[in-house]
Amino acid sequence: GGGIQGCNPQTFTLQQAPPGEVYLVIDRSGSMNDPGATPGMTRWEELNAATDLALTQYEATVHFGLLMYPTGDECNTSGPQVAVDASNKQAIANQLSATVPAGGTPTAAALNNAAASLTALGSAESPKFIVLATDGGPNCNYFLPADPQCDCTYAQPSYCCTNFPSSCYFGSSCLDDQGTLDVITDLHDNLGIATFVIGLAGTAEYEALLDAMAIA
Repeated sequence: GGGIQGCNPQTFTLQQAPPGEVYLVIDRSGSMNDPGATPGMTRWEELNAATDLALTQYEATVHFGLLMYPTGDECNTSGPQVAVDASNKQAIANQLSATVPAGGTPTAAALNNAAASLTALGSAESPKFIVLATDGGPNCNYFLPADPQCDCTYAQPSYCCTNFPSSCYFGSSCLDDQGTLDVITDLHDNLGIATFVIGLAGTAEYEALLDAMAIA
C-alpha cells in the first residue's frame, strides 16, 4: 500500500557484536563473614552462590574477570585476581572459594584498578562494565578532613581517624562517599565504563549512597 512509497530496499550483512567485558569487583571485607539475607548463610556464601548462577548463564556470551578487595587484612588493593577472558567461570569460582573475607572497604581504589585493567585490554569495540558487589560503605581514605567530618563506617568509632600514620589504629574507616562517587563518574564520563552497584545484606545504612553511586 501507500505506506511503503519512497522506501529504498537494501541488503545488509549482520555481524556479531563483540562480547561485553565485565569486571566483577567484589567486596571481601571482614563483614562479609556476617549473616546474609538467607538463613544459615553468610554474605560471602550468598555472593559465591549468586556469582556461580550468573556465570553459568552468561559466561558463553560475556567475558568476565574478578577483582576482590582489599588485598590482605587492611586496605591494600591490587589488580585483578582473574583477568577478563572467555569461559572464566571456573577460574573465578576457584578464587572466590579459596578466599577468606578480611579487612576494610577501599571501594574507590578497587574501581580504579578494575578500570585500568579494562582499558589495558585494548579492545576498543567491546563494551566495558564493572559490577560492584558490596555489603557496606566505602572507606580506606586517609585524606579526608579531620574529625568530626569523618563519618565512621566501623563498629567501634574510636578506631576512626584521619591522621594516619601517626596515632591512628589504621585510619581506614571514614566514609569515602564523595571520593567514590567521583571515581564512578569519571569512569562513566571519560572512559565509557558503566558501573552497576549491588548492595548486599548490611547496606541499609548506606542505601542512599549506593543509589547515588549507581546513578552516577
